[in-house]
Amino acid sequence: MMRRYTQLARGGLGTVLTVLVLASMGVRPHRVAALVLDDFTDGVATKTERGLELQTNGSLARDDGRALHGVLGGRRQVILRMDSGAGASEACTLAIDPTGKGLAYSSTGRADGAFELIYNGAGRGLRADLSSAQGIRVVVNADESSVPYTVTLTLRGSSRRSFTTTQTVTRSGEQQVALPFGAGGHLNMKTIEQVRLIIDPPVAADLVVSRLETFPAGAAGR
Repeated sequence: MMRRYTQLARGGLGTVLTVLVLASMGVRPHRVAALVLDDFTDGVATKTERGLELQTNGSLARDDGRALHGVLGGRRQVILRMDSGAGASEACTLAIDPTGKGLAYSSTGRADGAFELIYNGAGRGLRADLSSAQGIRVVVNADESSVPYTVTLTLRGSSRRSFTTTQTVTRSGEQQVALPFGAGGHLNMKTIEQVRLIIDPPVAADLVVSRLETFPAGAAGR
């Protein structure tokens, strides 16, 4: 028994010494850094003073500029939709918040809308390598009138196959909405050509999206 304890002690001491030696050499455990798809600091607000606005039912699409900072592929297509509630005093708007908080969506009392973000290199394809990621998380800050809202992610691969997942958020406030790839394993994650995100809140909503990024295993969000 004493011999066994001695062996265990030696083994533990060896492990500690190895860690200390590696640390002194500047070696750290390998961690996969998050890939930022969009930090929402550039784009929508530069188009018009108020960004995009709809006061009638329908949709408004905009190719949101070239060489955008903090945007995967440097291009972003934005689609604002108004499904119901059209009227003289009703509207849905989408714009980069001038205070740097992110992409702000709002709708008036009876206006029901949604917005969509598409990243595909202006139709040329991203060829983005997402193979080291377990999913994508969206940092959203929504007020109480904005819940429940849904967040839908669609990935399209180089073979034209696609994968879609949706999360319904029932809690207000700032949070990370995790969208794991899960069954999307049939896609070639080394060559993702398009990332598409749709956020669909109820009427009279106010929410801000501040970040869109990948996450590794065990770090989906909260």
